[in-house]
Amino acid sequence: MKKRLTFLSVTVLFLLAVACGGSDNPNSPDNENNLDGSLTMGGSRDNQTVSELTRNTVCQDIFSMVYRSYVQAARELMVDAEYGTKTVRVSADMYGYAVTPGFTELSGNTLDGVKFKFELAYNDFTDDGHLYLGGKLKFDGTMKFRGDYWVPKTLYISQSTDFAGDYKGSIQFNDLRLPLDSLGRLVAVTAEDTVLRQYPVDGSVNLKSGSNTFRYNPFYRVYRPTDDEDQTLLLE
Repeated sequence: MKKRLTFLSVTVLFLLAVACGGSDNPNSPDNENNLDGSLTMGGSRDNQTVSELTRNTVCQDIFSMVYRSYVQAARELMVDAEYGTKTVRVSADMYGYAVTPGFTELSGNTLDGVKFKFELAYNDFTDDGHLYLGGKLKFDGTMKFRGDYWVPKTLYISQSTDFAGDYKGSIQFNDLRLPLDSLGRLVAVTAEDTVLRQYPVDGSVNLKSGSNTFRYNPFYRVYRPTDDEDQTLLLE
C-alpha cells in the first residue's frame, strides 16, 4: 500500500512540474471520441507541396504538436495508472483533439523510472491553425524521476498521420527517436548542427506531399571534426 501511495503522490508532483495545455478547449469538437483519427480541416489554406527547402520546417511544426500532446496524455494517464487504463482526451491549443484509450504497456517504478506504450488518435488537431493533423501515432517512451518531478527521457514514435493547412501530405514515423534534452524538452529540427550532433539518432520518417517523398531522419547531421581535431589530424 505504501508503494501505491508513493506512486500516486509522485504522479501528482509530475502534474505540477510538466508544462501543460488546457484540456477544456472550447474550440474542440463535442462529438464522440474518435479513436481512429480523422482529418477534415485545413482545406481553406494554401496546402502547398512540401519541398526540400521546407521539409524540416514542416517536420518541426508537426513534432512540436505531437510532443506536446504526448506529454499531456502521458501525464494524465499516469495519474490513474495504478487503477488501470482510462480514456484521455487532449485538446489542441486552437482546434481539435487527440484521444487515447490508455496504456498498452506499463512497467517500472518511482525509483528506477517507468516505461510505457500507448496510441494517440488525432482529430483535426492544430495548435496554431497552420497545420491540422489527422491519424494515429504510437508512442514508446520512458520517464525518469529526477528531483521533484518526472522527466521524459526517451521517446520513439511509429505509425502515421495526415496533415493539411499551409502544407498538405502525410508523415509515416518509422520508430523515429525524438531527441530530448536533460530537462525533457524536445530539441528542434532547426537547432544548430553542433547541438543535434550531441544526440542519438534512430529511425526515420516518410514525408509524402504531392509527387515528393522524403525518407530521412530530420535530426541527422553529418559529423564534422572541430578545428582542434583538424589540427590533431594534420600533426599525425
